[in-house]
Amino acid sequence: TGLFNAEFTIESEINIQLKVYSALGKLVYETEKLNHYGEFKHLIDLTNHPTGIYYVKLKFGSEFYFTKLLKN
Repeated sequence: TGLFNAEFTIESEINIQLKVYSALGKLVYETEKLNHYGEFKHLIDLTNHPTGIYYVKLKFGSEFYFTKLLKN
C-alpha cells in the first residue's frame, strides 16, 4: 500500500532525523523531531510514489542507521 510504520524508543533526549530516498537517490520523504525522548511513532506515506526499493536513513543525535523498504 505504501504506508510504513517507524517505531522505536529513545532512552535519552536527542534529535531524530528520518529521510527516505528512492533507488535513484532522490529524497522522497523527510521528518525531524528535536529533543525527542521516549516512544517515537511515525507513519511514512509513500502511496504517491512508484513501487520499488527505498532507502531509509535514520539519524539519532550523531549516530546514523540505514535500512531498506520494499514497496510492492
